[in-house]
Amino acid sequence: MLKRTNSDLYLARHITLDYYDCNINIISNSTILEKTLIDSAKSIWATVVSSYFNNFEPQWVSWVVILSESHFTIHSWPEYWYIAVDMFVCWNMQFEKWIELLTNVFKSKRVELITDLKRWEINNFKNKKLNNNIILTEENNNWEQDYKNNNAWGIASSIDIYWCNSNLIRDVDIIKKYVLELCELIEMKRFWNTDVVHFWEDQKVAWYSMTQLIETSLISWHFANSTNVAYLDIFSCKYYDPSVVANFTLKYFKWKYYKLNVNYRDDK
Repeated sequence: MLKRTNSDLYLARHITLDYYDCNINIISNSTILEKTLIDSAKSIWATVVSSYFNNFEPQWVSWVVILSESHFTIHSWPEYWYIAVDMFVCWNMQFEKWIELLTNVFKSKRVELITDLKRWEINNFKNKKLNNNIILTEENNNWEQDYKNNNAWGIASSIDIYWCNSNLIRDVDIIKKYVLELCELIEMKRFWNTDVVHFWEDQKVAWYSMTQLIETSLISWHFANSTNVAYLDIFSCKYYDPSVVANFTLKYFKWKYYKLNVNYRDDK
């Protein structure tokens, strides 16, 4: 848990980055990408639990690293000299060092910080007005039209869901079944099995993490046992409706409220 001031308290930090004009020989090489992810995670004192990758046609590469502190992913599109990076952690890592290291490895000529989100801002949340069980950080929810107008390469949504049924988020079979049904609902093709890992024995800091590679990128989720809050992230270069995902999830796990943030990723 990060603490900056008495009025700024949150459980996790979520950063996404776009790297442009990268070296095509590097970002299409799965061996180099694997070493990059592992070494960069260790360089900021993250604890690597496991990692896996998938090659897509014609030459996309997706890598997922499960950390004790949460997760770290990259998705490369060599034909566009572009790579998308995502990191979600529950501890104060050396992000500036991490960003610079990846910039040098990818030989990127331009880097953009897309999001730097604080997940589950405890004090700020208490002051928000709840309306129809939704807390939106985006005032405009006409995402599909915006997606088209911006000629976006991909869409990323972060959904924080509060006060859940505690038994459901501790049931691995239910979590996996949810992923199967969600992918069918938003018409995403899964790759590999759904990975669900439990971290820490101490219930004060314990949680389950889920990752699922999809043909168009990744679905990940982190369930905080102590607060019964969950953090769902979906990044895809194929459009999906974030509100459909949020409302389906809300009903599936019998939760009360959610906060939704939507961002567009591009290759410009």
